[in-house]
Amino acid sequence: MELLSNGISGAGLSSSDRADQQAQIRLDSQMMKVERDVKEAVGKAAILKLHSGICELAVEFMSGQGFDWIHTPRLTDLVIDGDNEFFSLDYFGRRGSLAQATQFHKQMLLGKGMGFERVFDIGPLFRAEKRLSSRHMTEFTGLEFEMTFRETYEEAIHLTESLLLYVLSELQRRDKYQDALVAAAAHPRTDAFRSPQSGKVPRITFREAKRLLRTECSMHDAVDHEDFTAEQEAALGQFMRESAQYGKTDIFTIVDYPAHLRGFWSVPDPHGSGTARAFDIILRGQEVASGSQHVHSYEQLCHAMLKRDPPLDPTADIWKHYTGSFKANNMPPHAGCGIGVNRVLQGLLGLSNVRDATAFPRDALHLAP
Repeated sequence: MELLSNGISGAGLSSSDRADQQAQIRLDSQMMKVERDVKEAVGKAAILKLHSGICELAVEFMSGQGFDWIHTPRLTDLVIDGDNEFFSLDYFGRRGSLAQATQFHKQMLLGKGMGFERVFDIGPLFRAEKRLSSRHMTEFTGLEFEMTFRETYEEAIHLTESLLLYVLSELQRRDKYQDALVAAAAHPRTDAFRSPQSGKVPRITFREAKRLLRTECSMHDAVDHEDFTAEQEAALGQFMRESAQYGKTDIFTIVDYPAHLRGFWSVPDPHGSGTARAFDIILRGQEVASGSQHVHSYEQLCHAMLKRDPPLDPTADIWKHYTGSFKANNMPPHAGCGIGVNRVLQGLLGLSNVRDATAFPRDALHLAP
């Protein structure tokens, strides 16, 4: 006789025993679900503690670099015509919106006579983003800064790279975050994060990145005049992770973006190359930071606004406070950057969805809890 299975069946059991057996199976299943739910809850709590850690370390770094933490408004009348990612609202009979970014208010603080040279802010930002993707939400945590510079806007690139490396390394090094890192590992994730072997974030130009996509990633439709798609960013991220030439890293910077892909506030290359003095930082195959040198001349700012499609009137009521600060305060050369805190955490932990790095995610389908 061959034993095919030693599993317990219901054969030969009384109806009462069979009911007890089924109840035990249900109980075991429920217990497994509870254990799984508890494990996921512990992992989620740990992720949120790491989100807090990123903000804590960022404030520590920025304060050490001479930045003032300025709390800018999230209610504003600044709405850019043609941009459909603003949340519009009725503000006592006037048109208002929720802030997409805090750049304009921080720029206004840099004018000579205001007393600020370096300012930053951390807080919620809002985008009327209809896409339901693993990288987009309608509300997220943003860290943004503006700074004057001594020589070139590359000082802002270096500061952003240094900030991210500091936060990522200290989060993994300090004892106070170790329990959270271990617990967060229970959450579905990919391989461990790779810092650049040289300790320095590699930089490539926009055109070089497009060339690598065509030659190394077999993405022959990666044309130079179009922005990166999500798939192209992911492919670049995988290539840089495996490339010894670039340091086998999960973080790198792309510079010299085409000017037409950037906002009117970005300074174009004065040598006529068609590029802007602008950069993005890619982490785990997706953009986590975007910055540029910002126009500081009142005349150039007005020209850039009028040249935009559709054009913006720099003398309109909603713009007069912004443009007027450039005219009245003799704005110094400066640059700024915005960083998505949730995406940084997503990249560090290798989470497949940015919602997993958020306490109560908001997207086009979710307005609760």
